[in-house]
Amino acid sequence: MIKKYITLPSFITLFCIIINCVIALTFPEYTRYFLYVSILVLIPFIIVDLIKKRKEDKNNDTENFKFSVYNILISIVILGVLFFVINNNIN
Repeated sequence: MIKKYITLPSFITLFCIIINCVIALTFPEYTRYFLYVSILVLIPFIIVDLIKKRKEDKNNDTENFKFSVYNILISIVILGVLFFVINNNIN
């Protein structure tokens, strides 16, 4: 059961979050650049994971790919809303 949640993209994401916290505390001026690099590193792993889930869906008639895409879309909407809320409070 827990193996389903501990995947390579989730482990890499957790590792990037921990490293980002360390960089933010020690070198705050480099936090933005680390976030750019971490996004570039995470995108290929997410794509590979989605391809695996799509193949699994075709073989086993499951809906993992659809739920993963929904999770990504919900995350994009939440990040977009947070971006506009933060931008409006600054000005």
